[in-house]
Amino acid sequence: MEYKRVLTVQDLSCLGQCSGSIALTTLAAFGYETCLLPTALLSAHTAFRGPYVCQLTDSIGPIAGHWKREGIRFDAILTGYLGAAEDIAPVLGLIDDLLAPGGVCVVDPAMADSGKFYSGLNEAYGDAMRGLCARADVLLPNRTEASFLTGLPESAPAAALLEALPQKNAILTGSISTPEETGFTVKEGETIREYRQRKVPGRYFGTGDLFAAVLTGKLLRGASLRDAACMAGEFTSEAVKLTYETDKRSYGLKYEPLLHRLGGSL
Repeated sequence: MEYKRVLTVQDLSCLGQCSGSIALTTLAAFGYETCLLPTALLSAHTAFRGPYVCQLTDSIGPIAGHWKREGIRFDAILTGYLGAAEDIAPVLGLIDDLLAPGGVCVVDPAMADSGKFYSGLNEAYGDAMRGLCARADVLLPNRTEASFLTGLPESAPAAALLEALPQKNAILTGSISTPEETGFTVKEGETIREYRQRKVPGRYFGTGDLFAAVLTGKLLRGASLRDAACMAGEFTSEAVKLTYETDKRSYGLKYEPLLHRLGGSL
């Protein structure tokens, strides 16, 4: 049996369920050969105060270069939080050199929320990220990121934000947020649809990371963007409900007991 090979490029927290650790375990649960290229190493994710951070910018190019010499190719590449504008050019080169013909590139811009850039990021990072977003087969911005990418106000209708993005396929995460509901909006070609779910009280770290990983896994199974997004939304919602029942929410999503649901024939 020929197994599909997936690469995720994002930061890795040694403690806490988020970013690279979620992507690695979730994509492996689908049965894929899953590889991780960490762009930064953190002692714990940023829900914990003062984590140690080791930026690995200088390692991305040499690692990708070694893989290129070995003839390694990936059926899908998922990028998440990178952490430095200097990371983006080597990641672009990696995608150009290592994504197999017909492979899918999923990009989560992971740079801003609630109207502002994440700590340590700025306009220069946003400008560089536009280049990576242009390479995406599927783009996963939230409202703030879509606003920065398009120049439209964050409060613009979800359909307007999606239509202003040049990508044919995009998902506006967090496009729906009311006291009772949360949801996302999918642009698949000329079709735009929104999907709503009942909101679970509280704040949960890693929801976007889990959504992106499940989405990528389903796309590799041949699902349409709509079906992959629905599966990702439902799975993430179940993980949030499970986490709500615990008293350790700062550690991230308690998604591991659900991973068996992602298995099955390739």
